[in-house]
Amino acid sequence: MRKYYLISPGSLTSKQMLRDLETYKKDSFCYLEEPIRCENKFIRKALQLYFRANSRINLPLKCLWHRFFTLSHIDLSKDDNYIILGNGIFNYYDSAWLNRLKEKYHVHYILYYIDPISGLMSKYMKDNIEQLNKEITFTFDYEDSRKIDAIHTMCLYSKKDVVPVRNIRKNSVYFVGMNKKNRVEAIHKIWDRLQSGGIECDFNIVGVDKDNQTKKEIHYNMMQTYDEILENIQPYQCILEVLQPGQSGVTLRYYEAVLYNKKLITNNQLVKKLPFYNSDYIQVFDKVEDIDIEWIKKEVQVDYNYQDEFSPVNFLKEIEELTGQEK
Repeated sequence: MRKYYLISPGSLTSKQMLRDLETYKKDSFCYLEEPIRCENKFIRKALQLYFRANSRINLPLKCLWHRFFTLSHIDLSKDDNYIILGNGIFNYYDSAWLNRLKEKYHVHYILYYIDPISGLMSKYMKDNIEQLNKEITFTFDYEDSRKIDAIHTMCLYSKKDVVPVRNIRKNSVYFVGMNKKNRVEAIHKIWDRLQSGGIECDFNIVGVDKDNQTKKEIHYNMMQTYDEILENIQPYQCILEVLQPGQSGVTLRYYEAVLYNKKLITNNQLVKKLPFYNSDYIQVFDKVEDIDIEWIKKEVQVDYNYQDEFSPVNFLKEIEELTGQEK
């Protein structure tokens, strides 16, 4: 029998993105919500600390921890096993161990990148992922798909119903993101542009050192859960997306705009080629001074007519077709 497994990296964000799989019932599919299986909270904490350090440098004695991997508790001896792994799983799993499983059992690996390759933590992490003996590779980043001969796919995203706690604010823009590759300077310029045009802004930037925290009204290093982010987005008319240098795939802001019917302002030129692009709803800019303030202020009824196109269930169906699984 052909069996499919998808293992979540275990973060709250990844669980939200894969949420549709919790109710996807099929005998040939199993969704595993955690990469490790350990009830002892002290051992679990030690595991997390060890592999957090291991994501940056290749630590010894990883074999001591393999018995806690969720994949170690699956009987792979009976079926033709297709195991779907996001790049985040390699914060725990190492390719050498995964490749040994492939040699011992009938295992096929399918890799999908939900982050740009240029943004991965370290050279060790990149090398670890590249050494996986995989059959199919997917990536959400269009340019990465051309560089590594991977299949370009949209990011996996499950919609969660969120009840707005406040009325929609007119002429308003919301942003939340990490200060990757020193994006903070560009974000500050956008803030100034919007503020000077009379736009109400709620900007949240994580990973900014004290010297760069120059705007009193911006929220710096204020950690939020993903559920809180979704709630905070709801009252705003527009969402701002700012890609890190070298990235061509969209961020979660694109998906949030589409699913929750918000205008999107983005510096991703490739968004014009993606599903749901509509110039009435999505404004693409190159230079900060090109941002059209009047477009933000123009009142339109935003409706992308989203019909679960980004659901991970569709991703599974695509994999089944590629691997020859009968419907």
